[in-house]
Amino acid sequence: MNKALDANNEELIGMNDELVREIKERKRIEKEKDSLSEQLLHSKKIESVGIMAGGIAHDFNTILAGIIGYSDLAIAEIPDDHPAREFINYIIESGERAVKLIQQLLAFSRKQFLQPKSLNLNDELKKVDRELTQILGGDLKTIYELEEHIWNIEVDPVQLKEITINLTENARDAMQSGGTLTIKTANSKLDNTIINDQADFKDGDFVMLSFTDNGIGMDEEMLSKIFDPFFTTKGLGERSGLGLSTIHGVVSQSGGYIFAKSNVGEGTTISIYFPRAKDTV
Repeated sequence: MNKALDANNEELIGMNDELVREIKERKRIEKEKDSLSEQLLHSKKIESVGIMAGGIAHDFNTILAGIIGYSDLAIAEIPDDHPAREFINYIIESGERAVKLIQQLLAFSRKQFLQPKSLNLNDELKKVDRELTQILGGDLKTIYELEEHIWNIEVDPVQLKEITINLTENARDAMQSGGTLTIKTANSKLDNTIINDQADFKDGDFVMLSFTDNGIGMDEEMLSKIFDPFFTTKGLGERSGLGLSTIHGVVSQSGGYIFAKSNVGEGTTISIYFPRAKDTV
């Protein structure tokens, strides 16, 4: 009798354990579905903003082409000592700044015309090293950790330079009291076991480019918004708020992925993964 009771108890315990595991698995699946739904909703929202921004950018581009073009024609007809030259030059300079802003909008909306080339990421970083050093100034230093036998990537070199400059400026702004910017490159094989929060992720060979500062860092709420268009931690009029969203657009248009990690007081790491080019180094 006792043996029968013990057997029944063990069976019940086993059923309870199985039920607990089933409930945990269901909760995990539900949580994953909620996360994917939230990503999809956010993606659709950003896509809608991008479509609108792209349309506006194209219209403004046409208007600015006329403003800058006619200003160039006007200044060519005016003597060098004419006082109006200063005003027309200001119109041209303002127009050129507006063109750069439009390029950011087009990059964010993924409608920018890119001219990708197969290139070595380490070589490209060496080309801009002096410029990055000037951006950081004397109080900040740069450490490079570059993988020696890096794979080639296929990306627009002009946009790659803009990405490195923008990320360096962000790092500088985060390290007002001094610090170190660490720039890394590495070959990387990515799959869904490593990156599990990207609904459209495709695994394969990638080349990582990361910028790590030891500045003020960000809290979780701020970190969740940094790739949103027009979000900025700077003061009014200091930045357009399109820097990181533009980078996100260029990286996505190039078939890559971008991620951010940060903690308050511990700095920030921005990691970009460009797909490996089909040719060899």
